[in-house]
Amino acid sequence: MTVLVYIAPTSSNGAGAVWTKLFHAGNSGQWAVDQLLSARGKHSVVIPDITAGDYLLRAEIIGLHEADVAYNQNSVRGAQLYMSCVQIRVTSSGSQSLPGGTSFPGSYQYSTPGIVWNIYDKYRDQTTYPIPGPSVWSGSSGGWIGA
Repeated sequence: MTVLVYIAPTSSNGAGAVWTKLFHAGNSGQWAVDQLLSARGKHSVVIPDITAGDYLLRAEIIGLHEADVAYNQNSVRGAQLYMSCVQIRVTSSGSQSLPGGTSFPGSYQYSTPGIVWNIYDKYRDQTTYPIPGPSVWSGSSGGWIGA
């Protein structure tokens, strides 16, 4: 299961291709959600040196426990997306502008790599799981799961 974090200016109301990915974790030997459970839900993201202002922060978990088939092929199965958004205020004197680039809805399709994935296939190297969505922005300061 995947953990992802996006950011967008509040003035955009989250509409359009305004979301920038700050962090993602998939499977680097252990699924990100297992790391999150071990950390009792603690997940940190460093806000990059961006222009002061109000922003929307979107944290997301993609559950793959029924993602061996796309939802449009079997409506009782498919990847399960759990997301939440909060508004934050950045008060730094940063100068970087967010590049934007992806939208919700619209960032993921049924055919997006990583939306269909069989986590129970013991013959597949699970560390090759392709994390959905765009790449993490090169200006991101990163994040981590745990203490």
